[in-house]
Amino acid sequence: MFFDNYQTTLSKQLVKLQSNRPVIESAAHAIVDAMRSGHFVFCSEIGHGIQGDFFNRAGGLANVRLFTWSLNLNNAMPACAQNRPGGRPGNAELELTRAAVNASNMRAGDIIITCSVSGRNVRPIETALACRDIGMKVIAMTSVDYAKRTPSSHPSGKSLHECADWVIDLMTPYGDAGVDIEGYESSLIPLSSFSEDITGWMLWGRVMEIMGTLPKEERPAVFVSYNGAGGENAYRLTHELLDRRGY
Repeated sequence: MFFDNYQTTLSKQLVKLQSNRPVIESAAHAIVDAMRSGHFVFCSEIGHGIQGDFFNRAGGLANVRLFTWSLNLNNAMPACAQNRPGGRPGNAELELTRAAVNASNMRAGDIIITCSVSGRNVRPIETALACRDIGMKVIAMTSVDYAKRTPSSHPSGKSLHECADWVIDLMTPYGDAGVDIEGYESSLIPLSSFSEDITGWMLWGRVMEIMGTLPKEERPAVFVSYNGAGGENAYRLTHELLDRRGY
């Protein structure tokens, strides 16, 4: 039955993800050191909006900031004019990504998490390279085996795991889907979202655990539920602490 099969698959996936504990431990200590020295940790886009689960959430760190950007270009052409000659040389995705990094509030000494399950996509790779160029450290979420079997789309030929200081291996299968359902020739149900969320909270949880051993006045600003008793006031106090101290 699907429910049993799915639960078994997720249980096995959770066990696999535990192999990331050493790299998460190292990255967590780096984040703690960065936060205590006036720096921030940023989340770039993580598959299908997962970065939103790490930002401004009950039980999460207030120091975590988002780094996302978009460009809306409204100049559609009729079919007869598609791909007409005279286009400008260069890779717009590369140029825009680097411009976004350079225009951002990110600084040397900050840390960013970026993600590409296949490891091949241009934007996260260029984000990692551009951030390292300004003196930041990079945590990459990717499926290393998947990436090694998939050619990079980046002009450098590099995959995301080759552009990071720490690599969290999502352990997803080639193609991402990992559940067999009768009547279908290919596996179904992506495992990356589960893996991204779990390993992300493994990281944040370890950061909070390390900082929980500090004197009370040095512990990080964290969110509690806005909708619980006293939640609105607690939310305000968390932001006040963040604005005053930075973490």
